Amino acid sequence: MNNLEYTHDSLAHDFSMFLPKEQEPAEAPRRKPNIVKMPVRKQAAKKAEARQLAGKISSFLMAGLVLAMLCGSIYLRVEVNEVTNQIGKAQSALDEQKSEETRLLMEIERKVSYKNIEEAAEELGMQKKERGQVDYITTNPDSRGEVVENGGSLSAEN
Repeated sequence: MNNLEYTHDSLAHDFSMFLPKEQEPAEAPRRKPNIVKMPVRKQAAKKAEARQLAGKISSFLMAGLVLAMLCGSIYLRVEVNEVTNQIGKAQSALDEQKSEETRLLMEIERKVSYKNIEEAAEELGMQKKERGQVDYITTNPDSRGEVVENGGSLSAEN
């Protein structure tokens, strides 16, 4: 049966092949397919299981490593924060001590100033020296004093 007819330079199909087919007479019961399953090698199955297990273990170890790195990073940041806080406290204590030192130096300068010493001396009844109160002593350059250990008295030599 020729499904193609050529008319007027066109290609036409025979649509009878798309009609439902007549049922064929019932045949003998179907036979089982002649397919033989090959036994799966035990070694190949074990290798596949080992690969899967190795993949799971490596994934678990990588997750553990990432977690350990994250925890380590957090721990180090906490340590850096603590040290920074300690440095800040020490710096503020140092600044307080420097300001206390400056205050004490200013107080010493105020108390030791010449004007304050003069005022304190006047309060105690002290006076400035006058020329008449100064006595000058002249000594012979050859004179000297010695300490005698036995008697404990001083002797002058000329």
